[in-house]
Formats: sequence, C-alpha cells, structure tokens
Amino acid sequence: MANATSSIYHTCLLVLDKLAKVNGMETWLQMNNDMDPLTSLCQLCRRGLPLFTLFNALQPTDPLVPDHNPKLNELNNCKANVYHFLVACRKQLMFPEEELFTVSDLFVDDTNGSVKVVHTVDKILQILQDKGIIQPSMTPSKSQDPAPKDTRDKVMLELVATERKYVQDLETLQNYMRDLQQQNILTQDTVHYLFGNLNSLVDFQRRFLIQLENLVEKPAKEQNVGRLFMEMEDAFAVYEPYCANFYSAQDLVVQEAPKLQTSTHELTSYLIKPIQRICKYPLLMNELLKNTDKAWPLRAELETGLDAVRRVTEKINETQRRHENEQILIDLKKRVDDWNDISIERSGRLLIQDKLTYTDKGEHHEREYHVFLFEHQLLFCKQAKEQKNRLPMSNSIRKQRRRGASLDPRGNIATCLITGVYNRPSVDGNLQVLLEWLDNGAVRYFELKFRNEEQCQLWSSILKKHTSAAFDHPTPTNPSFGVPDEDDSDSEASTPTPVMPFARSRSNSFSAQLISSLTGSSNSSNGFSHRPKATSSSSTGTTTPQVFSLSMSSSGIQAPHVHPEELDIFPSSPPPSTPSSPIHASSRVASANGIHGILMPAAHAPSLSSTTVTPSSAAMAATNTPASSIALSTPMEPQDYFASRQLTAAGQLKVKLVFNDGRYSILIPRDISYMELVDRVEQKLSLVGEFTPGSPALRLKYRDEDGDLITINSNDDIQMALETYCYANIHLFVNV
Repeated sequence: MANATSSIYHTCLLVLDKLAKVNGMETWLQMNNDMDPLTSLCQLCRRGLPLFTLFNALQPTDPLVPDHNPKLNELNNCKANVYHFLVACRKQLMFPEEELFTVSDLFVDDTNGSVKVVHTVDKILQILQDKGIIQPSMTPSKSQDPAPKDTRDKVMLELVATERKYVQDLETLQNYMRDLQQQNILTQDTVHYLFGNLNSLVDFQRRFLIQLENLVEKPAKEQNVGRLFMEMEDAFAVYEPYCANFYSAQDLVVQEAPKLQTSTHELTSYLIKPIQRICKYPLLMNELLKNTDKAWPLRAELETGLDAVRRVTEKINETQRRHENEQILIDLKKRVDDWNDISIERSGRLLIQDKLTYTDKGEHHEREYHVFLFEHQLLFCKQAKEQKNRLPMSNSIRKQRRRGASLDPRGNIATCLITGVYNRPSVDGNLQVLLEWLDNGAVRYFELKFRNEEQCQLWSSILKKHTSAAFDHPTPTNPSFGVPDEDDSDSEASTPTPVMPFARSRSNSFSAQLISSLTGSSNSSNGFSHRPKATSSSSTGTTTPQVFSLSMSSSGIQAPHVHPEELDIFPSSPPPSTPSSPIHASSRVASANGIHGILMPAAHAPSLSSTTVTPSSAAMAATNTPASSIALSTPMEPQDYFASRQLTAAGQLKVKLVFNDGRYSILIPRDISYMELVDRVEQKLSLVGEFTPGSPALRLKYRDEDGDLITINSNDDIQMALETYCYANIHLFVNV
C-alpha cells in the first residue's frame, strides 16, 4: 500500500473522497471528522450499515436489508452486519475469499487487517466508478509533495519520502514471508525464527507513517515531529526483539538457502533494513533541529524528541548487544577446553568482549588478549596453540569448523577489585584506558588500548558502571604499577591457571599469579611465582588440585598475582552476595573444589588468627607498614595517592554512611558487633547534628551485587556486607 511517492495515508484520503459521492454516505462520514484517514475509514466500516449503503449502491438483484437482532448487543449487531456484507460480496460480486477482509481484520486494532479493508472498499468504489454511478474524483491527488522552500523543508520531505520507501520495503518482505507460509516451503517455526515479529513491526511503521504524513500536510511551524517521537517512544520497543534476532536470522538464511526462492544476498538486504532505518532517525532529527528557527515554539519539543529517539536507539543497541553476548558466551564455553578452576557459571552476564591490546607498568611490550567483561569478573583469554597428536587430523578439522579456534583462559580479576578506570591521553594515535585494581592492599595498574574512540568510550562507560570504579576519583599522576618484569611465554609448562582475585593461593601473592598466568612466566626474585597446573602422581594416585585456597608458607599467607594483560573480557559487578559466614572460612578452604575454586575474602576466621598477608615490595616501600599490620585489611594504596582512601590504623575499616543527603565516614574494627556498629553510627550522626538521642532506632542497610538494599540485623549480616564489598568502598545506608 506504500511506495516512494504515495502511501496508505493518501490511498485512504482518495477512498474517503469517493465514498462522499455515494448516495446516503455523507451522514456517516461526518461522524469521523477528527481522525486520521485510516482510522476514520475503519470506524466507518465497523458500524456495519455504511457497508450496506455501499453495497446497495451497486443496485444488486438482492440488496442488503438491515436486520437488527434484539438478542445481540450493539457491537455484535455491527459484526453481524459486516458478516452479511462479506457473504454478499462473495456470492453476488464473486470476490475471491482471499481478497476479502474478515470480521476479525476489521475489529482488531492492527493495520495488517486494515489494509485489506481499504482494498475491499476501494474495489467496490472502482466498480461504481466504472458503471458511471459515481464520477471520478476531481480533487487533485496529494501524493505529490509540494516543492521545498528551504533546507528544513528538504529535510522534512526526505524524512517522509524515505519513510514511505521503508514501509514499502517492509510490506515486500512481509508478502514474501506470507508466500513461504502459504506454500509450506519452510516450517512455521523456521519462518518465525527468520522473520521474528515482522508483522508487529509493519503495523507500527504504518501507524508512524500515517502520523508523519498528517504532519507534513500542515504549515512548517505546526509540524511538531518532536512530539510525535516523544509520544511513540515506548512503541518503538517493537524494534528490540527484531534487532536482537537479526544475526540469528542471517545465519538461518544461509542455512535454508536451498529452499528459499530468492538469493540469500537479496533477502538479507531486506532483513537488515529495520536496523538501518532505526539508526537513521537520530541523524534526520538532528538535521531537522539544526535547520529549525530557534524562535519557533516547537523547537523545544524537537530537542526533546531527538533525546527520545536517541534513547530508543540506545535501548535497541543494548538489547542487541545482550543477545549477541548470549551467543558469544555459548560459543566461548565450546571453545575453552580447560577453565583452570575459573567458574564461568558464577561470572554473571557477559557485558562486552573484544580483542584488546594490554600493557602493564608502562612498559612498551604489548600483548593482545581476547577480553571478556562479565558482571563479576574480567576474563583474559588467548588463542590456544595446536597440540600435536591430541586428535586425529580429521577430527581436529571438524571441531575447528564447528566451534572456531580454542581459547586458553590466562587470568581473571573480580570486578569488585577494580577501583579506578581512567581515560588516558592518546599516545601515537592510540586510545587507552588505565585500570586500577587492588591486590591485598597493593594498588596495581594496567592499560587497555583501543582501535577507535567509539570502542574506547563504550568500554570505559561499561567498566565504570559495573565495577567499584563507579565512585569518582581523581586521575592518578605517574602511577606506580608495582608489577614485576616478566617474559611472554606461551609454553604449556609455564602457563598457570587463572584465578579470581578474591581467592587465596598456597604460596603466591595474588598479583604475581594474575601476571604470571597471563604472561606465562615467573619472577621469583620479586617474590612472585606462578602456580603450576595440576599434576598426577603415579606413585600415590593423588592430584594437586587446581584451586586457590588458604595455606601456610614460610612467609605467611600469600595471594596469587595474575596479570590481566592477555585477557579479553569485560569487568563486572561485585561477586554474589551469598558467601558463607567468615566463621566457616576453614571449611570453605577444605571444600574449595566444591565451589569451583572461588573463595571470598575471609574476615577474622579462627584459623587465621596468627597469619599475615605479605604485601608486594612496592606496596611495603610506599607505606613503610609492616606485613602484620595489613593482614586481611582494607586495600592499601601509595602514600601520596587518594589520601582520603588510604589504609587506616591496623585492623580498622573505613565505612561511609549515607544518611539523608549527606555522607559521613567512620572507622570500625573488622570484627565489630551489630550493637557496637549501631552505637558508632548514632554517635557519628549525633556529632554532625543529623540524629537526636532518643529518636527512633536507626536501620542499617547495604547494597548487594544485584543493587538491592539488604537490612543488617546481626553480626553475620555485618560480615556478609563486608564480604560483598570485598573490604573496599564500604557504604552503609542509614534510615530511621
């Protein structure tokens, strides 16, 4: 019903103009003056009796006679009249049933049925015109748009003309889909997966085009396109499932190519048109805004409309990205043969992924990783080298074709330990982001380089949103990376398994394990060494488990240090809020294999009363703090960096209280009881004048990784809150 110069809007105008010349129809037409042409025509036909008037104008041998049934209500009497009209068209006018609309087509609010109504009515009017019963319309056709007077008119006409062409293309695709269904070329399920919610999309775009055509008929100062986009912002959600399904549909086109009656390229070019169109709306709206006089009253609504359409495209992009990430995660699970104790099931939703260049401690030696940012961890992977004699050649080829090249996880960082995301000045045209993360009190840094500004901004915004870096901090100057020099080795013997940063290792600091698992090397001179892969003993039949747990060494408890340079994952939100109570830390260590090798940081576990955490030499030098004073304490940072967040006295944690519109800091011991915490909070708020003794008891809450506020009622709740925040950026929300 649409083409480059006309549309259903103009067709309905012509049909209504012809109906006005049918005897007895003028009274009915006057009832629907305030509606758009399509709605007006459909409302007219839903009354039933106007269809009798139209049919009887043909002077048939058996005219239709109104027969009101008192047993039916008004709506059902109208439907009965419509039914009698359709029967008369089939029997007396010999209209094929497939060319007629149905009662449901007329009474259901869907333009896919309304188009059939318009076609049937127009067909009868054409017969009346051919018989000379009515005269051809002398009203000039409005399908030809007036010549543009200025640049704004040109933009407006381009918006309307391209919208008509777009609706025409959608209708062509819809007709092709119906042919496939009618001829049973594809199964109904396959058609559904191929075209998605195309019918709903066509229905929406027809309605949108009708409103747009109605605007273009008005003077320029009354063409409030901004309000149109605002009013239909929610309805644009129809694009989300279609766009999310596009890449799956594209693959299905290739798969079903032998059955399709057109080239795969032509079909794909039609399937992608909705994605192309939704991306063009902001551009056209922006041009319209630039060429609209600032003194015009509708300009403000035009700006608001531009914001609305941008929100629409952002939502669609996010929905499509989520769907793509779900498919990428499925593929990732197939491509990794050995997860090295990384629990992918506990990583949360995949947020973003790409191949990025990683650089550590300002060195010029760069490494490329496939980085995956999940809600709960940042994962770095590298393409695995082929292992000779692992599979027969034919099986290897089949496996590669089915799933792509294998990936080796090289390391991972819990997103709750990423405390800073800073956009760095471009070097040699490269855009890069500096990431700060905490390693048992030591601040570590690494850089990720990006190909273009769009990619850099996307990663930066997602990292800041889903990590502890969401809090605003000043950009560090000349940061100390505190990471040992390492060689890049991909040999099987030297590549350790990656770990979550909130786990503990038998003999390594966490930073060393992260670095060595990414670079495949060790540096014992700096106190760093990587953990070897699990090996079986032929004499005892035992296996060294590939899991990080707490154990004693000559230098105390040390956490593995993993280097995030070769990982291609996205950072995520804090770890799950369901860890065991700190009291049971020793039992969690013993059953580490049962929880996929991921251990939450323990606070005051009985078995750790005499143990210490040995910090890196860089962190020790920066603070002159003995190792025993930072055992399982808050993250430590360089002395001249983020003074407000530096380590407090030994065994003390810094907590921010959020009360009304204010934020206040207090120091608490790690083993504070619930009643002691409440007293501390009341004292602080009384001191700043925000709380009066004798007022109703305060309620304390913390925010879990899902963003929900959890009430603190006991000692165990306090420890759960501390573990959720990983002892960094602890915020408690206070209300009465």
